[in-house]
Amino acid sequence: MSVDLVYDGVPVAFRDGPYVVAGKPTEDAIAFVESLAKRMDQWRTFAADELLAFYNDTCLDEEIGILGRTGFAAQLDSSAIVIDSEIGSAEVHFEDGGLFAGQFVIVIIKGGHPIKAEVVG
Repeated sequence: MSVDLVYDGVPVAFRDGPYVVAGKPTEDAIAFVESLAKRMDQWRTFAADELLAFYNDTCLDEEIGILGRTGFAAQLDSSAIVIDSEIGSAEVHFEDGGLFAGQFVIVIIKGGHPIKAEVVG
């Protein structure tokens, strides 16, 4: 079972686990979502740091052109937050803004910190 809500315009899905009790997100869950949502620019910058070279060297879109860190991050539109069943773990999903031909960029968060960004879709 998953519980879904919208926080600050961003869809949030909770996977089963300690953040869901009696079919509703806990207070800790809401606090975690708030902390993630407040750091969206940080997640975009992390994705840029992880994936910028891949975009510029391999996936360059001629209409968008070569990008720097700020330009790459600006292309990413908030799409969704998925709260994992492990405390402090989540995925932040971004629409790629055409960087990777309509794929999604996902930032994986463990212990409240980003550990990996990847292109999926």
